[in-house]
Parts: sequence; structure tokens; C-alpha cells
Amino acid sequence: ASAEQALKLTPDSPEAHHFAGLARASLGQRDAALPHVARLEQLKRTDLAQQLLDVINKKAPAKQ
Repeated sequence: ASAEQALKLTPDSPEAHHFAGLARASLGQRDAALPHVARLEQLKRTDLAQQLLDVINKKAPAKQ
């Protein structure tokens, strides 16, 4: 809920997207976390995008 609130208040904040993506990944919600990686890339924060993708792949790996 805090992550969603942060996005509502600051929708263009890389930190808010990183936080929201981490929250989703921690809950195992890969499909909900991946759009935050894409948005971070759009915001030119490839460093945060890569960190988030690493966490997503660890916490919510793709189904094979």
C-alpha cells in the first residue's frame, strides 16, 4: 500500500518505481513488478532498473 501511495504522489519518481517493484517482487508478483523495470528505463535510471530486475529474478523467477 505504501508503494502505491508513493507512486500516486510522485508518478515520475524513479525511487517510487524502484520501491514499488521491490514490494511486488518480494510478494512473488513478477508480472506486477516488471512494468516498474520498464518505467525506470524510460526515466533513464538503468542502474535502478538492473538492480530491480536482479531482485525480481531472485524473488520471483520466471516460470519454466
